[in-house]
Amino acid sequence: PAVRPVRLLPHERYELGTLCRRRHYTFSFEGQGGYTRDALLGLDNGDDVHVRLKDPKTYWSNHADGSTLPQEPNTTRYEDILRHSTFGGAPRGDCLWSYRFTEIMSAGAVPVLY
Repeated sequence: PAVRPVRLLPHERYELGTLCRRRHYTFSFEGQGGYTRDALLGLDNGDDVHVRLKDPKTYWSNHADGSTLPQEPNTTRYEDILRHSTFGGAPRGDCLWSYRFTEIMSAGAVPVLY
């Protein structure tokens, strides 16, 4: 399928209904840079806002300082981050629709469109 849903554990699905648990991340986004996405990097504070942009030279760049992750991004880690995010960034890319919208909702987070 074009979209790989984030699987919530039974206790995580229950917590969505009760809204009793505060999530660690207020906002998160991981994806390719460009368009308006590069401005998101300035929001990353290393605490409750998580932003990572894809760098075509190193494939994955963590911060503006150029520190990098291994060649393959750890998608499981991002799924965990989404599960613990209140809001997830779904910026416009090269198409009008983004799979991120569905991905964010499947993790129980609120998509932020811009």
